[in-house]
Amino acid sequence: MPPVLDLGLYVTDRRIILLAVVVRLLCTEYSQWFCPVGDPAADAIKTVETGKHRVLGPYLRVDSEAPRPGPFRSSRVSTMLYLRSPETVKSLIMEGMSRGAQ
Repeated sequence: MPPVLDLGLYVTDRRIILLAVVVRLLCTEYSQWFCPVGDPAADAIKTVETGKHRVLGPYLRVDSEAPRPGPFRSSRVSTMLYLRSPETVKSLIMEGMSRGAQ
């Protein structure tokens, strides 16, 4: 039986891509950019932090902001991902953000 939800997290040289596939029928993609790309709807990453929840374990939190809100969302987005090693992903994101700031 196929999984109900497949999630993929990809860290590229310019952005984070979160890919979700529901029952292999519905696919959605969400991007958070290290630095603004000129698209007025693009979400720019503001903060990245790691922590540990008492029950759910280690997590990665990425806060981003769009220049203007969309029709069904706020201009601010907080993404919390519970991962085995969020520090590794955070270091990749911070490295990308420092390259984008130069």
